[in-house]
Amino acid sequence: DVVTFTSLISGHCQIGELDQGLKLWDEMNSKRLFPNVYTFSIVISALCKENRLNEARDLLRQLFWRDDIVPKAFIYNPVIDGFCKAGNVDEANSIVAEMETKQCVPDKYTFTILILGHCMKGRMYEAINIFNKMLIVGGTPDQITVNSLVSCLLKAGMVTEAYRIKKAASEQLQSGFTSS
Repeated sequence: DVVTFTSLISGHCQIGELDQGLKLWDEMNSKRLFPNVYTFSIVISALCKENRLNEARDLLRQLFWRDDIVPKAFIYNPVIDGFCKAGNVDEANSIVAEMETKQCVPDKYTFTILILGHCMKGRMYEAINIFNKMLIVGGTPDQITVNSLVSCLLKAGMVTEAYRIKKAASEQLQSGFTSS
């Protein structure tokens, strides 16, 4: 069944035998046993670790058309991270848009990945907009996110923006403590 195949695929991926895991993926599909959310997560993560981003992207496309699976952000994050690190933030943005279409809410890791990806490309205003969106949807940025964005803004000579980010993050943390 799917659970058995998923366990076997996971085992192969964990010991670095991704291609063997992919053969099992194909075998599972040929038997009309369709991957569940965990199977997708395991294979997508393993593909990203091997820097096989286009194959991982193809699996996200398959996942997009599955009505029986409501994916979580942790499935998308390795692919978004891979494309950002490869300098292709436009593809990362496209994946996030698909993710949201699928009713999957980005988590703080998704936002942090995108913020850093845009900073690496020198797209500071886009990074700020993503940070602001994070605050709007209720994501509380951690110190890594805030410090990374502030550092990038300072390096870009955007002192006023860096101050605003620091202030907004501080207010977000304070409001989180008072409402608890």
